Amino acid sequence: MGVSYDFAPNFPGWTMAQGYFTSLISEHGCKRILEVGAGANPTLPPEFVQASGLSYLISDSSADELKKTSFDFEHIILDLSAETIEPALTESFDCVLSRMVAEHISDGHQYHRNIYRVLRPWRYLGPLFLNLVGPPVRREPALTRQLDRDPAADVFTEGRASSR
Repeated sequence: MGVSYDFAPNFPGWTMAQGYFTSLISEHGCKRILEVGAGANPTLPPEFVQASGLSYLISDSSADELKKTSFDFEHIILDLSAETIEPALTESFDCVLSRMVAEHISDGHQYHRNIYRVLRPWRYLGPLFLNLVGPPVRREPALTRQLDRDPAADVFTEGRASSR
């Protein structure tokens, strides 16, 4: 996994997120998608979801945010930083997407353990988040991680960084 820096206008979490995510999903053949923190603004357009035959579940920890969306997507109130999550979610997603969620996570370690839990073996995580420590024009890259189910691993073991 690598870290790269770029100017804020090149950060895919803003205007380029939709293209980045649709490319990730198409490239890896993902069919069951969870978008964490989608709230009122899910990233994927309904036309893409339907045309691609995706099962797209949007989530947010706020029921009020989910009520604001103008799209009729399957949705769930979900806080992946909680100690427990619904057992039915275990290993049920090919890809977990998030955009600008990191600053809302109360327990980062538990959040990533739960992401690992909901992903099917050898599937993908596509987080987009800003570097909250560096100068405002810097960014963390959008990382594409293929996850290994190595029981000795803490959370992530093997992966590859995206070319972004």
